[in-house]
Amino acid sequence: MSVEQMMATQSDIDSNSYTLKSYMETVTAISNLFRTFANRVNKVYRLNVQLSLYQRMYQDAQKEIGQLKTEQRVETKGNNHGPIHSPLVFFDSQRGVISFGSSTNAEAGSSKCSPE
Repeated sequence: MSVEQMMATQSDIDSNSYTLKSYMETVTAISNLFRTFANRVNKVYRLNVQLSLYQRMYQDAQKEIGQLKTEQRVETKGNNHGPIHSPLVFFDSQRGVISFGSSTNAEAGSSKCSPE
């Protein structure tokens, strides 16, 4: 039975009541959809703000990496021995500094370590 047929068989009061009930359900559903839509719009806005913040942080990090690479190249050019390697250094209170890492430092360290 269609809505029109149901309404035709009912009294005017019943049909008006049914119509009002249908409209109220529709309004409630539309209100709920609008609330959901508004919440999602707000979430998208917040995500866009967060994304732009992360993009700025990424760009700043890329600039800093570029600056550090430039500084490293300048330091490496100033040192004709190639890239900078930090030797492994130990301190012994009786024998002094013991250094391992490069061949010169290892020889110097081993001579300091030899018992006298």
